[in-house]
Amino acid sequence: DDNARAFILCNLLDDLGDEPPVENLGRLTTTYLAFVAAALNHGAGRSSNFMSHGRVWLDDSGSEDSHARALWAAGVGAGRTRIDGHRKLAAQLFERGLPFVESFSSPRAWAFTLLGIHEYLRRYDANQEVNATRAALTDKLVTLWKNCATEDWPWFEQSVTYDNARLSQALILSGQWMPHPEALRIGIESL
Repeated sequence: DDNARAFILCNLLDDLGDEPPVENLGRLTTTYLAFVAAALNHGAGRSSNFMSHGRVWLDDSGSEDSHARALWAAGVGAGRTRIDGHRKLAAQLFERGLPFVESFSSPRAWAFTLLGIHEYLRRYDANQEVNATRAALTDKLVTLWKNCATEDWPWFEQSVTYDNARLSQALILSGQWMPHPEALRIGIESL
C-alpha cells in the first residue's frame, strides 16, 4: 500500500514540471516502482502487501484494496511518467493485475482500480478490455449507491469507514470521461 501511494505521489510531483520539487525524485520513483513490481505474485495474479525485513513476502496475496492500490499506482505510471522503462513496466503490471478485480467485493478496491484505469487511459485510450472493466466497475458502484442511498443517507454503504472520497472521485472521473451522466451525478452527490 505505502509503496504504491509513494509511487503515485512521485509521478504527480514529476508531472509538475521540468525541475523536480524533490531531491532524488527519479531514484525514489524507481525504488517504489520496483517494490510494486516485485509485489505482483504472478502465480496468484495478485499483489502481495507485506514484506519482512529479510525481504521475504509474508503473504501470497494482499487484500483486495492493496491490490487495487497497486493497480492505481501502475495506472499512474503508465499514464504519466516521462521515463519509457517505467511506463512500459507500469503498463505491463497494470494489464497483468487488472483481470482479477471484477471478482472483488470491496467498493474501495473498485474505486482505486477506476482511478488507475483513468490514469492508464490517459495514454492507452483504445484498450477495449480496460474500457470494458471501467464500465463494469462503474456500474457496480452505481448499483451499490442505488441499493443503499436514501434522502437521509446519501451513501454507498450503511457506514462511513475509510478512503470514502475515493468512491466519489472514481465515479466523477468515470462519469465525466466515459461519459456516464448517472455516475457523474452520483459522484457529485455523494461527495
